[in-house]
Amino acid sequence: MRIKFILILLLLLAGCLEAAEFSATITSTHIAAGQAIELQLMLNDARAVQPPDLSELSKDFTIYNQQQYSSYSNTNGLVTSKSGWDLTIQPKHEGKLVIPSIEVNTNKGRLRTEEINITVAQTVQPKTNTANPSPDANDGISLIAVTNKAKVYVKEPFVYTLKIITYKGLANLTLEDIKSSDAIIDKIGQPKQYPQTLGGLRAHIIEIKYHVTPLVAGNIVITPAVIHGEMQELTQTHRTNRFGLMSSIMFDNPFTTKPFKVQGDKLTITAMGPVVKTANWLPLQNLTLTEEWGNLAKVKVGDSIRRKVKMVATGSYSNQLPSLKKFSDIAGLKLYADKANLSDNISPKNDMVTGTKEETFSLVPQQPGKLTLPEIRIEWWNLRTNQAEVTTLPARTIEVLPGVATKTKDSVIDYSSAQPKTEAVVAEIKQNWWLYAVVGSLVVIILALIGFIIYLIKRKPAAAIKPQVAVNKVYSQKQITSTSDLRDEILKFANKTWQAPITLPLTTLGDFLSAGGYSYDLMVYEQLSTQLNSAIYAGAQIDLAVMITLWEQFKRSVVKNKNTRVRSLCRPSDLNPT
Repeated sequence: MRIKFILILLLLLAGCLEAAEFSATITSTHIAAGQAIELQLMLNDARAVQPPDLSELSKDFTIYNQQQYSSYSNTNGLVTSKSGWDLTIQPKHEGKLVIPSIEVNTNKGRLRTEEINITVAQTVQPKTNTANPSPDANDGISLIAVTNKAKVYVKEPFVYTLKIITYKGLANLTLEDIKSSDAIIDKIGQPKQYPQTLGGLRAHIIEIKYHVTPLVAGNIVITPAVIHGEMQELTQTHRTNRFGLMSSIMFDNPFTTKPFKVQGDKLTITAMGPVVKTANWLPLQNLTLTEEWGNLAKVKVGDSIRRKVKMVATGSYSNQLPSLKKFSDIAGLKLYADKANLSDNISPKNDMVTGTKEETFSLVPQQPGKLTLPEIRIEWWNLRTNQAEVTTLPARTIEVLPGVATKTKDSVIDYSSAQPKTEAVVAEIKQNWWLYAVVGSLVVIILALIGFIIYLIKRKPAAAIKPQVAVNKVYSQKQITSTSDLRDEILKFANKTWQAPITLPLTTLGDFLSAGGYSYDLMVYEQLSTQLNSAIYAGAQIDLAVMITLWEQFKRSVVKNKNTRVRSLCRPSDLNPT
């Protein structure tokens, strides 16, 4: 019995010696922020069916450089096998972290490692300077942040420059941009890269620039920039000797990559409030105003006048510039504004921004007489002289003529001398009757020729006019109760169907259609345009039902010509992502 008991113990001991094991070890349990750890997973006396599950590990750590190895040996009949994985991991944040238990599926079942507690401490960024940074700081990587000004005004952009200085090769580089809750941050162009000799060593510089525009007065805090990636290093010692001589010959690489994470400095800038009280505070280097006018010759009621105002501000982005619409919105004018055209230009010499804002307005006079547009006046603060300045455009007076000739009300006709004048006229006609006959004949012939030419051009019978009752019934549903409503309906239909600008005067609709390759009934169009403008702007009395009928007839006569090259007369109005 004793012999049997001893044999059982020996068998159990042998089973224990050959039990499978999965373990995890690390190089250090206390590391600094941004530092990497070498994690080694070892599997003894078992064969992995699948790779280890690293999903839990990736929640708090970035995983780099996964390498797998395995070995097998038979010594005097004692067979042993080992396999493992070497990983380089980097903590994603500071504090007390846990490397979780890692599971692997093997031919002897599922095995797990033990949890490992580590501490990631915050480190103080070594102070360096752009002239001669230390190549040993942060493993040969420096992150330098500077600004071109320590104090600025609210809405005054300043330049924030970030320099990444490295003495080693970098890969998979990722930059977390700077942020501020009290300022607008715009990146200036693309990052610049160039070599530079610093302290007798060859360094590689990556330079990124930003414009930071404070929105409130006080201390503006800019969060530190963070850069992380992989750095190439020369291997000085063998990574492992588990394979002996063959490890040195076949598996060791003279170069390896090491993950890194570097954080820059937090900067605070003082933003000063406006010096003077104004509706729109503008600290600038310079400001200019220019304007262009169109269709100013013999302006009549209902005509469209084009006004284009251009504002160029050195030292500000275009979206910070005020709107000039209020300077054209006066009584007696209908105002239509296009979408403002904004553009920004950055000087390559001093990174100064110049913003340009162009606004185009269509002004439609509603009454005859003199209309005076007020002076455009923009107040701004001159950063070069530290004093308030004003840039202006002079006032403009426009003489507006009546739309059509109208009869003078309460006119008095004097019939007292009608008889003598009539007798003289009759005598003159009797004396020169042949001359009047020739002139009349010529007029008749010219009119007949004009009518024949129009007939040949159109070659299309006039469309049948729908009964007046039916037309009135259709348009009553659209609530057309006045000539102004009809004019608006015509312009909306022309904008939707023929792509005409919504601000296009009715008197130029025909020119627009001709330029766009359309043909139409010219006589109906002239009658519709003349009578409608006469009713709207001169107060003439017309029958609205007749005007609606004319509009229906004109609309049906508009036909798109084939093989016609379109010439653009006007463009449709533009309608309008922090």
